[in-house]
Amino acid sequence: MIPVQSNITSRPLATNAWRHAIRPSVRNWSTCKVASWLKFRGLGHVPSQIAGGIDGVLLSQLAGLRIWAPEYFTHCLRSELGLGFADSLRFLEALDELAPEDSDGHDVEDVDDCVNGRPHLGNHDGASSRA
Repeated sequence: MIPVQSNITSRPLATNAWRHAIRPSVRNWSTCKVASWLKFRGLGHVPSQIAGGIDGVLLSQLAGLRIWAPEYFTHCLRSELGLGFADSLRFLEALDELAPEDSDGHDVEDVDDCVNGRPHLGNHDGASSRA
């Protein structure tokens, strides 16, 4: 038998897509920190919609899902998080800010207004921080 050679090369799939989608330090965020970050980005209503809560590890996995399965990621924003079109775009913009190459000088690491382990529910929802 003559061996058959294929011109198709397989590309190894990385299972750690989050490393390229989000800063590694974000994985250490608590559910309270994620809720505060969402509130700061004008998505303060989202934490009440996600019963289990999203911590930094889950946020980084969600960012990785955006890379590996963009259609499913979009579906999850609608069905699991209950985000409409405009809020989905806000969430995408907020995720982009957490990318490792973020160098605009804005430190989202300092966004934390938790009180006793729960997000502080003030009147500020991040609307004034959006351009």
